Amino acid sequence: MSNFKINPTTSILNISKSIYEKLWASCKQPTPFTKWEFLTALEKTKCVGGSTGWIPYHLQLKDSQQEVYGIIPNYVKFHSYGEYVFDWSWASAYQNAGFNYYPKWCAASPFSPVTGTRIISKNDKITSLFLQELMKSNLKENISSIHVLFCTGEEEKIGKSLGWLSRHGVQFHWENKNYQSFECFLKELPQKKRKKIRAERRKVSTQQIECKTFYGKEIKEEHWEFFYKCYVQNYFDHGSTPYLNLNFFLTAAELMPNNFLLVVAFHQPNNRPLASSLVMVGDEPNNKILYGRYWGAVERVSCLHFEVAYYSVINWAINNNIVRFEGGAQGEHKIARGFEAKQTFSLHWIDNPEFRTPIDLFLKRESAGIEEYLSRLDKTTMFKPN
Repeated sequence: MSNFKINPTTSILNISKSIYEKLWASCKQPTPFTKWEFLTALEKTKCVGGSTGWIPYHLQLKDSQQEVYGIIPNYVKFHSYGEYVFDWSWASAYQNAGFNYYPKWCAASPFSPVTGTRIISKNDKITSLFLQELMKSNLKENISSIHVLFCTGEEEKIGKSLGWLSRHGVQFHWENKNYQSFECFLKELPQKKRKKIRAERRKVSTQQIECKTFYGKEIKEEHWEFFYKCYVQNYFDHGSTPYLNLNFFLTAAELMPNNFLLVVAFHQPNNRPLASSLVMVGDEPNNKILYGRYWGAVERVSCLHFEVAYYSVINWAINNNIVRFEGGAQGEHKIARGFEAKQTFSLHWIDNPEFRTPIDLFLKRESAGIEEYLSRLDKTTMFKPN
């Protein structure tokens, strides 16, 4: 084990694309959000780095012969925005006690609350070794903590066995139970919910609104420009500033076109665009997953959000043999639209023992509450009993 060493780099471009892709392809749960192209687009379009508070500091685990055994996409953080695992109270506790919580490390895909492999390595043994090396590395002397966000359940178990603190969350996913059509999906739901979904779709269609899907190279620059207008509008509607610029979407789409699906709602008969949602498409050939990311509208229309962000995507998923559609962060309302609650995981290494113990107690209480919440949601499942 002493022959291994962690080597940091300040750009994904300093890591061999072929080595990265080989390791990424061997992951148990790869996602588009950790692809070399995705991380490259973030850097090239300055959505990370500089004054963004997300400073690339990717980690490579190398042996004495400089062979790369694992890679962690990692960022030095000077705030907690864009993470979706909320630790603002931890930062406040540090500050109140006279300590600095920032900078910290985040092993994550920026702005993407999507579960996937975070320690990109050859096997679980290397994953364990990488986490152990992180625990004792002198590279982390000037940071308060390390956070591995939205890791897999397997990574969480490995980290927990080594003494990392574990945190749980909840998201809502739609599972394709071999549906042959959207109508087949509806038939699996209780009558009351089925009626609700049909009514919501009818509200949209009766206003002469048609939703169209564009995949890969079908997405043209004018589609991206309209989507970005919707994306920015949604952030403004919520009093926030968007993290990503139009150039990022254009660059990423050029580098990895088959990972993008765009839904656009048009008002007929003049074909005027009203709203749009962006969905990422996984790479697994026989186990494709959709990841709902962004939605927005330039006009308010009742139930349009459900049609553009959920129902049109589900319909596309069924027609294209997609196994799962992950609807993104939060949103218990998704249960009423055929989604099911799923647990998420994160790992946290807190160096300061004065804070490690109380944070550990907090996480244990929080996890117990999550378990109770999931149990309650299971009892109110959307689907008909077998």
